[in-house]
Amino acid sequence: MSDHMENNKDFSGMEHRESTCLVKGMKTIMDLSDIVKIRNLMASAREGGARKMAMMAVVFGVAAALIPGGQVNARTLLATVQGTVSKGTTSDTLKLYSSSSGNYVIKIDNDTDTSRCKMLIPGKAVTVGIYRGDDANLHADSIVSGKVNANVSIDSNRSTVTGKVMEATTEDMLYLDTSSGEMHIKLDTTTDYSGVKIMTVGKEIAVVTSRGSDAYMHAISIADNSGTGSSSGTSTSSTSSSSAPANTTEVKGTPTDKSTSNVLYLNTDGGVMYLVIDSDTDTSGGFMFTPGNKVTAYVYRGSDANMHAAKVVGTRSSGATVGSTTTTFSGSVESNSNEGMLYLNTSGGTMKFKLDSTTSLNNAKGLTKGKIVTVSGSVGSDEYWHAVTITTK
Repeated sequence: MSDHMENNKDFSGMEHRESTCLVKGMKTIMDLSDIVKIRNLMASAREGGARKMAMMAVVFGVAAALIPGGQVNARTLLATVQGTVSKGTTSDTLKLYSSSSGNYVIKIDNDTDTSRCKMLIPGKAVTVGIYRGDDANLHADSIVSGKVNANVSIDSNRSTVTGKVMEATTEDMLYLDTSSGEMHIKLDTTTDYSGVKIMTVGKEIAVVTSRGSDAYMHAISIADNSGTGSSSGTSTSSTSSSSAPANTTEVKGTPTDKSTSNVLYLNTDGGVMYLVIDSDTDTSGGFMFTPGNKVTAYVYRGSDANMHAAKVVGTRSSGATVGSTTTTFSGSVESNSNEGMLYLNTSGGTMKFKLDSTTSLNNAKGLTKGKIVTVSGSVGSDEYWHAVTITTK
């Protein structure tokens, strides 16, 4: 009898010790999904008798809900994290930085709710509901961001452009790298993202666009274009010619240092506009595309889906009488040149030439910093040098 009680005592102690091991084992299973450890615990349980086997049944009933292949797989949110998107984010993995809790690497799955956030661009603020997946990684249950409402009317004409999302893209403005150049397309609350799961830097997309009453191109819908295998380019449903239409929109701003003689990057109150300067553009009244120079552009949507400048006008001061005798000077345009004054860097130093309404520009539509030019100038009645003609090389 005493031996029997002693055996029960030993079994009870062993059962307690093994129970502790089982709990620890279950934690390992929860964290690592280590099925081999389950088998070892089963083998140990068989040696412990019926009571221990019954206890194991309870343990494995719980473990079944936590390991791959279990019958229960309830999703419980660990936290809701606010932060900014970090570089390296892809359509499958969100890299997030939170100022309060550090860096996160979060998986994005097919069932992640991204209906309230389609743009994962570095620096963008988002709120993410996270949970621990069966693979022990953090997964996104939902991703949410804000969106600015565009209060403009949209033209009924539609054009489709394809290209890659650029790093400068924000929640409100899509910068698209196409085969014909960089496009800036506004994103509205009405933009349809149903054709794309997530937009990240470098992703190839197709964008249906239309011109808004604010003179910007607006995105009507965006779809994944990565499966086409074709290079970026443009296509259009418009049959209008590329010549400037009568119904242009007036836009005021200052050129940025990215401007060239063929493309005017105009910094406006609504952001930077990309304007094509073509053979039909009238720049006789405004050809100085240097930073800080105030100009007015009359723009329209071209058949290539880009915004074009029909006319560019600057502010010129004159009234002085210019002599008929001219002298020729060569040099490069300096950055402080504006619509009223050309600063020319010559071998003998910097020269200043006033620009008048009669000043003509040859071989180019616009002047930018560093452009090599030849100036035919004459001294006016105000004792300033005036540029009569400017010819680019």
